[in-house]
Amino acid sequence: MSLDAFPAFQANLCTRQRKQSGIWCAEGPAVETNPSRRHLHLFKPRICVESSEGILELQGGKHVVRAMAKTKGLPPSSRAYMEVKVTEFEVNTVAGHTDKGFVDGYGTHSQFGKPAGVSVTASNTIFVSDQTYNSIRTIDSLTAASTTIGNVEASLFLPSKLAASVDGRNLFVVDTGGARIQHLELTEGSQNLTSYRTLAGSSQGSVGHHDGNGDQVLFHGIQGITLSEQGAVFVVYVTCSQTHSIRRVDVSSLEVTTLLGSGDANVFGHADGTADQALFDSPWSIVVSSDQQHLYVSELRGSIRKVQLPVVRNGLSIPLMVSTVEVLGQDGSIHSFHGIVEFAMTDLDILWIGDNGNCTLHALSLKSGKIFATYGSGSRAHLDAMQYDSSFIGFSQLAIAQDGSALFAVDGFSPSLRSVFTGRVYTPKSFDPPAGRYFVTSTATRYFFCTCLFVLFLPWTLNFLFDVSIY
Repeated sequence: MSLDAFPAFQANLCTRQRKQSGIWCAEGPAVETNPSRRHLHLFKPRICVESSEGILELQGGKHVVRAMAKTKGLPPSSRAYMEVKVTEFEVNTVAGHTDKGFVDGYGTHSQFGKPAGVSVTASNTIFVSDQTYNSIRTIDSLTAASTTIGNVEASLFLPSKLAASVDGRNLFVVDTGGARIQHLELTEGSQNLTSYRTLAGSSQGSVGHHDGNGDQVLFHGIQGITLSEQGAVFVVYVTCSQTHSIRRVDVSSLEVTTLLGSGDANVFGHADGTADQALFDSPWSIVVSSDQQHLYVSELRGSIRKVQLPVVRNGLSIPLMVSTVEVLGQDGSIHSFHGIVEFAMTDLDILWIGDNGNCTLHALSLKSGKIFATYGSGSRAHLDAMQYDSSFIGFSQLAIAQDGSALFAVDGFSPSLRSVFTGRVYTPKSFDPPAGRYFVTSTATRYFFCTCLFVLFLPWTLNFLFDVSIY
């Protein structure tokens, strides 16, 4: 009997789609990269699901799980087994490899020149910018197929950081060579371009610092971009390292204003406080929190700043305020980063930090201020492996899957897209369990019940085998 007779584990590259052909896995998703190699992420020792097709039981160890499927009514000898590999916090190459080129294709059969930006939509379509070929690629997280968005090459000059809307219909691109921000409108499939415009910045590629609308705006050294979505209202925030400032772009009115910073290349520093008091030194990466009320900004020297956006809460007006984030390592000591760091953030207040100086990736809990996970050995290399054995060359931009289950990173020196399974258990807002019984048991629970049964039946067993009574 084959497992093909049962609801199959569907191909899903660490995107944590919870309902898989009628089977729900509460403790971890099943990930099948190809028909002959099945990957299962499992964090509980056992999951049992009974549906109309039969029973699927997953009994876990640390790295290997034996999956057993049994059709109702058949004897135990008819059970089918399949060994599956458990990967916990594994780093993988999703697309591209160490050889440079311009090739669309599946997984590592595709090639990039110099990938510089990445962003992910709610449907887990991945956008990647390529500076060498002035192109934007889309990657299907289900099949890892890479496709180039057409008709944009002539309008882009060294595209870098990206910010995509949740539905994938709007993509904002930092056009580094043109010192401007481009806005691409796409179809629902995120592959066909419907319209294209310059959101803000000079049409001549002029640099400087000037607020205003459209072509009047001047940027210099855009290094980070993030998108705030509140319904149909889109606001783009960018960092300008050369003028030590953070700019705000209203997508509907095209108005650009200076949110923070001096706007002067000769005025910089590290000062917290209100908008009038705060100073930045070459702000770099930027990300908006899930509640749209905070910005997190990195600086060239490795410090992390938190920006409280002005909001009205419980009838009280909270002004704009800047503070410095103190980061604690896993041992409780103060942790420092070396050089440029890149950000991605989940809705669980977890800030993912790519440390280019140390070639390591960290998960920081903003609630505790402590790093709770680190990836990478610290050696500057490209190596797919488990958590501490993996290696990175660097990080151009990070992006987190909408359900928080996977982190994606691009690096121009290793022209590829990497993924990190974050270990998050995603619970859908509307949980609709399948027909039939659904239960999860732990190892401790099984031991408890086995002990009770042993004590209960011990007198009868001794009496039957040895004619001995303990009463």
